[in-house]
Amino acid sequence: MPRVLVYGEQDLNLVDGSSVWQASIIEVLAGISGVEVDVLLRTPLRRRILVGDLEQLPNVTFVDPWSRSSGLNRPAGPRLEPEEAAGALRRLEGLVGHDAILLRAPAVCRQLTASPELLSKAWVYLTSESSLTAMAGDTDSVIAGCRRVLCQTPEVRAALAERAGALLPADRITVLPPMIRPWEGALPQWRPGDPFRLCYSGKFAADYLIEETVAAFVEARRRLPFLEFHVYGDKFHGGDAFERRVRSAFDAAEGLHWHGAKPRHLVNEALSSCHAGISWRTSAFDESRELSTKVLEYATLGLPVLLNPSAIQRRVFGDEYPCFVESAEDVSAALERLTGGEERYAAVQSQVRGVAASYGFPVARRTLGEALRGDVAVQPVGGGRRRLRVLLAGHDLKFAKHVARYFREHRGDRVDIENWVAHDRVSPTSDPSLAERADVIWCEWCLGNAVHHSQRLGPEQRLIVRLHHQELRLPHRQRVRWDKVGALVSICPGDARALEMDLGPRGHIVRYIPNLIDCNALTAPRQPDSEFRIGMLGFAPSMKRADLALDILDGLRARDSRYSLSLKGQMPWAYPWLWERPEERAYYEELFRRIRVTDGVHFEGFGEVAPWFGSIATILSTSDFEGSHQAVAEGMAAGVVPCIRAWAGAAELYPERFVFEDVDEAVASILAGRADRDARAAECRDHARREFDFRVGYERLDALLEDLLA
Repeated sequence: MPRVLVYGEQDLNLVDGSSVWQASIIEVLAGISGVEVDVLLRTPLRRRILVGDLEQLPNVTFVDPWSRSSGLNRPAGPRLEPEEAAGALRRLEGLVGHDAILLRAPAVCRQLTASPELLSKAWVYLTSESSLTAMAGDTDSVIAGCRRVLCQTPEVRAALAERAGALLPADRITVLPPMIRPWEGALPQWRPGDPFRLCYSGKFAADYLIEETVAAFVEARRRLPFLEFHVYGDKFHGGDAFERRVRSAFDAAEGLHWHGAKPRHLVNEALSSCHAGISWRTSAFDESRELSTKVLEYATLGLPVLLNPSAIQRRVFGDEYPCFVESAEDVSAALERLTGGEERYAAVQSQVRGVAASYGFPVARRTLGEALRGDVAVQPVGGGRRRLRVLLAGHDLKFAKHVARYFREHRGDRVDIENWVAHDRVSPTSDPSLAERADVIWCEWCLGNAVHHSQRLGPEQRLIVRLHHQELRLPHRQRVRWDKVGALVSICPGDARALEMDLGPRGHIVRYIPNLIDCNALTAPRQPDSEFRIGMLGFAPSMKRADLALDILDGLRARDSRYSLSLKGQMPWAYPWLWERPEERAYYEELFRRIRVTDGVHFEGFGEVAPWFGSIATILSTSDFEGSHQAVAEGMAAGVVPCIRAWAGAAELYPERFVFEDVDEAVASILAGRADRDARAAECRDHARREFDFRVGYERLDALLEDLLA
């Protein structure tokens, strides 16, 4: 029976968005068949306003560290400090044992980097980028060492992928939106002539514009005298003077009714008797990637919500939503629209109910249940061997996620991260003791990291270096002490042969293991208009030769004007080192001049690739040189047919019939491929699974480690 431990830096005695979230996650987990839930309290329960009903559930146990019966050390103060919470989690794990530990507590996650066995069970919940920055210099170690990351929104997932996606495979990142208990009661109805009740529920804070909201209500009531404002909550943020001002505003506002705090289920009943909610905040929230749980609670009750037109709220509610507000005048105007007629009100109510349907408890239970079943099913290969400490060192770890996964999940080893900020400079925030304690050091890229560790390797340590191809043109390889290197991994066969010859008597340490991908994570529905779209994933630096992609597009459009080119990735000026080079800048200035007069070119920003693969039929690789060009392997796994320029080694890595010598041959291949598109796509998927899937790659890594540790 799966058992989950939950801890958050929230006070369950209070009613605000974060504490309501914790109560919701407990209820959702408890509703998954066969799951037991333990909740470590951050503060003693003084009132049951949020969790009274949860305490009655037979499969939920609240653990109070201040109680002798808990078996935990009694905290020194009124709340658990991060170090105390980490100690309590360790003790509970020793007493009970859990399949997953769900944490909304960045400071505690940092503490758990010292307990890798515990961290390897952690599900780390992120609401925004600030959740990442709160872990400071330990972010990479937490992300690499945890079992799963739960992101509140796709925007947070994209931020994670950009910040630390190289450390965690895509199937270990789950989008878990706010969870809203389904409302089965009656929906509010309003008719002209009835009072119209606006409501607010939550904490009172300056950046939540509670004073401005009261003033806006007072102003709106001058135009709409049938307005009422019902306020729920008793948590003030902002000091005594702020609290006195807010209380005074509540008392002075005619038509405002302050009900204080109520138990969770009673709040919903009270709110359901209102007609609209308000969640107006300062513009500081406009760039937030966090989605307000309270907004969705209003929506599920059938209450149109007055809220800021932030990017995430426009995505959720639509650009044409009629209740976006940025000023007191907007509040009055939105209320006038809502009260402009019974049908108009009902239409907006239907719109918000449709939004809320995607955020109910049943959706969250399916998401968490699938993740939990998958994680419980995946157990490291044991065999009684000693658990190793592995250090992953490098400046760019985007290709190493499955290496980290291999050691952490397949072998059950501990993985630490040593970040390098350049080819020759280790990050000043990296802990040098990690290298001293490591059993195995994996240098990702053969650069200054390989030089550094080969010259400092201890007698009982083992060093693996992975070379990606571009290092062949750099001087670092000549300074590596190859007598200290146990294995040199090359990602392409041609380079492996050249390295064997170059190393002479040490040539036997060379292994060919391609960059690994997760073929299952790259499947995406084929979009109906993808047949005539070719794509290029990454078009910087200039050696990627996007100009040849334009030549191919010109050739295709000369025969069929439906063809278009999708360029996905960062713009060249996003890379300062590139944009500072005169020859690179001149190349792109000419390229963009040409694009401006070329029809059918579209840009896609940096972000998830699986949906993009579903939008194209052909992926181009037009580079002057590559190591393996992983984008091609990923595209093939998604059923996208490649068109690959004959750079050195391409025909060894990929089926030769997809490799071209010149633009005319590429154009002819793409045109001819339409006749047997499905067969080619199936061939590509099979090739990717056979050659590049991480499950196959693990067998090669097993053989490497067996020899290295013998």
